Amino acid sequence: MSSSQYRILVVDDVSQELQSINDALSKSGDFETHGVNHGDAAFEHLETSPRLPDLILLDVNMPGMSGLEVLAGLKMDPRWSEIPVILMTGSAGNDEEQGLELGASDWVQKPIQPGALAVRIHHQLKQLRQKHRAQRVMKETMNASSNAIHALAKNLDSNIKGISGHWEIFFKHFGSDDDVCPPTMREEMPALLHQMHADLARIVRITEGVD
Repeated sequence: MSSSQYRILVVDDVSQELQSINDALSKSGDFETHGVNHGDAAFEHLETSPRLPDLILLDVNMPGMSGLEVLAGLKMDPRWSEIPVILMTGSAGNDEEQGLELGASDWVQKPIQPGALAVRIHHQLKQLRQKHRAQRVMKETMNASSNAIHALAKNLDSNIKGISGHWEIFFKHFGSDDDVCPPTMREEMPALLHQMHADLARIVRITEGVD
């Protein structure tokens, strides 16, 4: 398989459908498919495969575990919840609405039209790439902001320590002189320095996500 190919997991209980979808997608050269014929096999594949699929094509009407039940299980597991799922349904009804409510990205009507299916798959994969790109930019921006705040906090900490040192020298020489160091200053200055230290510590905790 070429590294440029997208991996598609196809879940359908009808072998002919699996083969038809595999043939249709393989012809484009953009996709490599793996087919399984029931929900349990889909989860087993996800558990054991060295590479997760980029997208899942999921038949709604299957014996045993239905496609909607498989979908619900996928979306409840953080390991697989971000994988786009396109539902395949052969009958009209409310399966599409239920599937979209459960987190499906799209749905297609059987019999599958290969060209339309490929377009829908590419559309979902493009949206996923854009989402990941936006998440990466946001993370980089947050890291840059956090680093800037940490640098500022370091400078503030140094300045606060400097003020504290000057206050100690000042108090040592003039603390008993009410004209130079009135009682209000003796009471308020230590409290102010303590509050500045506390506020600075909280800023650091917020940037680290622990407050």
